[in-house]
Amino acid sequence: ELREQIQAREAIQAQLEHQVLHDALTGLPNRGYLRDRLQRVLGRARRHPGQEFALLYLDVDRFKVINDSLGHSAGDAVLVEVAQRFLGCVRENDVVARLSGDEFAILLEDYVDPDTPTLVAQRI
Repeated sequence: ELREQIQAREAIQAQLEHQVLHDALTGLPNRGYLRDRLQRVLGRARRHPGQEFALLYLDVDRFKVINDSLGHSAGDAVLVEVAQRFLGCVRENDVVARLSGDEFAILLEDYVDPDTPTLVAQRI
């Protein structure tokens, strides 16, 4: 019985940690998650100056028009679709985060080709 209670408590704690670090609408990592990950990347870059990384900032143009003309539920659907499309443009280990509203960021790490950030931006 005690093991079951411990497992249930651990599951609840893991769920709470996920909720704190992820956007409820899109399921993407949020600003706090990205900040933590970026601090680790910057620390690694200081220790190993040759390691490249890039941070892309993206804002959905004219998103306010969608919300104002079609409503917030349509705007939410657009944001979910945008998030999925961004995920389809990056590698599995890259981070796509929703910062707020219609603002997103993509953290690219451990790439070999220096043109990778440009290619990802063009793909998006």
